[in-house]
Amino acid sequence: GKIGNAVRRNKLRRRLREVWRRLVDKIDQPADVAFVAHPPAATATYAQLAALIGDQVYEAGLINRHPI
Repeated sequence: GKIGNAVRRNKLRRRLREVWRRLVDKIDQPADVAFVAHPPAATATYAQLAALIGDQVYEAGLINRHPI
């Protein structure tokens, strides 16, 4: 489904980019990462997105300790 209007999509895109910017230096090995946002992501807070992405990056083995 759609994430929302352009304003909402761009806000989500900015939040995802900022979460990634804070995590990328903690990744030890080269990796390709893609984000697939589902409609609930559009109403998630920054903290919720950061926690979820931190969980996923940790579970994927890209970082040695949980970032949060």
